[in-house]
Amino acid sequence: MRNLLRTFIFVTLVVAMAFSAQATEGTKNIIVFISDGWGYSQLDAVAYYNGERNEYETSAEWTALGMTNFMYHLGTEYPPYGGDGFVGIYGYDPDQAWSDWYYQQNYATDSAAAASAMSTGEKTYKGSICWSVDGEPMQNIMEYAESLGLSTGIVSSVMLSHATPAAYRAHNEARGNYAEIAQELAQNTDLSVVMGAGHPNYDSNGEWDPGIPGDPGDWKYVGGYEQWQELEAGTAGGDWPWTLVEEKADFEALADGTLELDRVFGVAKVGYTLQHDRTGYPDYNEPQAPYEDPFIATVPSLETMTAGALNVLGGNEDGFVLMVEGGAIDWAGHGRAMERHIEEQNDFDAAVEAAVAWVEANSSWDETTVVVTGDHETGFLWGEGVDPENPDTWFTPLQDNGPGNVPGFYYYSAPGDDWQNPSGSAGHTNMVIPFFVRGGGADLIASYADESDPLYGEYLDNTELGMACFDLLYYAVPVENPGQPSETPVAQLALEQNHPNPFNPATDISFSLPRTGNVRLEIFDVQGRLVRTLVDGTMGQGTHSVTWTGETNNGARAASGTYVYRLTTDSRVLSKTMALVK
Repeated sequence: MRNLLRTFIFVTLVVAMAFSAQATEGTKNIIVFISDGWGYSQLDAVAYYNGERNEYETSAEWTALGMTNFMYHLGTEYPPYGGDGFVGIYGYDPDQAWSDWYYQQNYATDSAAAASAMSTGEKTYKGSICWSVDGEPMQNIMEYAESLGLSTGIVSSVMLSHATPAAYRAHNEARGNYAEIAQELAQNTDLSVVMGAGHPNYDSNGEWDPGIPGDPGDWKYVGGYEQWQELEAGTAGGDWPWTLVEEKADFEALADGTLELDRVFGVAKVGYTLQHDRTGYPDYNEPQAPYEDPFIATVPSLETMTAGALNVLGGNEDGFVLMVEGGAIDWAGHGRAMERHIEEQNDFDAAVEAAVAWVEANSSWDETTVVVTGDHETGFLWGEGVDPENPDTWFTPLQDNGPGNVPGFYYYSAPGDDWQNPSGSAGHTNMVIPFFVRGGGADLIASYADESDPLYGEYLDNTELGMACFDLLYYAVPVENPGQPSETPVAQLALEQNHPNPFNPATDISFSLPRTGNVRLEIFDVQGRLVRTLVDGTMGQGTHSVTWTGETNNGARAASGTYVYRLTTDSRVLSKTMALVK
């Protein structure tokens, strides 16, 4: 059955039918931390160097899971990710993952598709910024939060319009349209906080390097030259203008509460990343010691940005959603740079600690949910000495060389199928990645982890994180807020497995709605083509059942094969597969 998943368009998403009392109430604050590019070996590397593990790894207050991150392949990506013509969702096979050295190195997602899945609850293609395979914008969690009157914010250690921060609020068919994305963030959202790198007048060492007004490339990360002028003038943002923050001292004042603002567009005075791209970058797979190259003194840390963002967002008593990305952890993986990885992960972990301190000082764990995870693994990081021809050497763990020493390591992935290319940057993988959650929504999120990996245990899919976040906000919204139903929620949104399955000539599809709303129930073939629309309209709260008799929209009989049925509501999309036999 797992092999059949490779032909499915949408991953089968199994939804738990019962809430704990705590989860039913929802949580009004959601903070999602994304360590872009991390995996279990990356966590080991930092723990060995530091001589201890982080609280989210060791404390019983945190729930530890895994998360899959595969994307929808259009069949046009370079090999081995789709250049062979594969179309659809390849998936993750937990048995094959540990019996084939090359399996986890193929069919990997990119950050845009992964973050879009995490923010919308729906799979999409490489490079998509909340843009569906059908060419339509997909609602993300921050849009939904804003519609409910909550505040929203994005923070990153890389360019503020890069893939992961963009995918938590913007919409674009291609992640490389940085200027368009930054324009949407600044002009067409109700975001309260945007913070990151990508300053047009500074280089990667934080030194003055003014952009040329006539060169669009110099201004793309901040939305173009004209938008930058408006940001500097304090006129960008229309009736609710942004306050541009650039100085390290101002970021620190936001963090300690001495500077109070209600809308912040923060651009650190540095080029692509806060610290990762500074002078002194090591050669590939070189065990250079962290912190030997001086940090850029004029640039705030991710920890400082996070604390400042929380102080801004925390002013909304109704709640907020914040996404914080350690974006350069991925860059260190691509560069096979353990030194920079340890530095970047430590800054990311300090940002998590800042959020924990904020929750305990200004909120509570009942009303706040904190997720710490990634979007994919980068580099296929393992210990030294792996021989792909010798299975006894596969998946060799990193060597612990003691606190203060870089562990024994090697990044084994590379672009295309040349995994051992010593001169190429390392690529993404299709591994299960670490996932930690604490707070009022932890039980609900954990209820989605219904699959198990032989090495890492129970895991959920990245789309299921998106689904859970929608549900957490839905159940937390006060009755008087827009979008809240008059009915008392009695069940979670659910799509049942069709019965019978396989079937001929007819099958019943049941689903439950926690509130009245717009609903579409559609049937697709394995190529993504619409076969039949069964429901398209408003339906009431409760359980419904619809019969498909195997006919297409034009009245013809559908051929034998695998089909996907998809339920689309105002907030989420659920999909399952079924088989028609003749």
